[in-house]
Amino acid sequence: MERTYNYTRIIDKNRNATRLIDLGRAGVFHEINFTNCDPSEEESVGDILFKSIHLIFSAHNQKKFTAFRSEGEPEILLIVWRDFPYYREIEEGGDVMLQVLHDDRRVKHLIIDNTYVKSGWMDDRHLVNYLDNGWIPGLIKLGLKGFCHLQAKSLLGGRSFKSFGRYMNNNFIKIAQKLDREPFQYFPIETSEMDEKRSIDQHVRALAFKKSHAILKSL
Repeated sequence: MERTYNYTRIIDKNRNATRLIDLGRAGVFHEINFTNCDPSEEESVGDILFKSIHLIFSAHNQKKFTAFRSEGEPEILLIVWRDFPYYREIEEGGDVMLQVLHDDRRVKHLIIDNTYVKSGWMDDRHLVNYLDNGWIPGLIKLGLKGFCHLQAKSLLGGRSFKSFGRYMNNNFIKIAQKLDREPFQYFPIETSEMDEKRSIDQHVRALAFKKSHAILKSL
């Protein structure tokens, strides 16, 4: 099959060299080997409990990414990013999302929580190339319907959140047209306030989760 997008991924220890995730015109990549999340971590979105299915750690064993699923809401994939994710970690996390959508076609919605992100991740030109030619085409090809994105409140994270919003407005519909597919709907969500000690207001974060859940259930 002739591929419209054929982004070449980094091959590392967390990938299975024998199984390919084939997205047709949106490209192909080696399967991610999911981590053992036992005991699992938990997050609540409204009244729905989500449990971790994959974690990504830095070389210094700092947790950067957690993917969550819920038996009660199998159509939603929840992602929580933290701290200073680097390009290699972002590529793996993005491919985890694509792999989940590929392997379980019930998944139609995505919530990505950037509340704890501190880096200016949209400044990385390699990342933008991955968005253009790997991640966004994959999401569209796999039939994603709704994407709620919770804002980082750090200075750099907040700037990248806004940059990503501008990127989405300018690009993802064009990518969908190139693939002859319907685009998903993107919803940027204000996340949490910080107190004078710069700690996260968990109540406001919970309200942002609840708002995201309501939006996605209405689609």
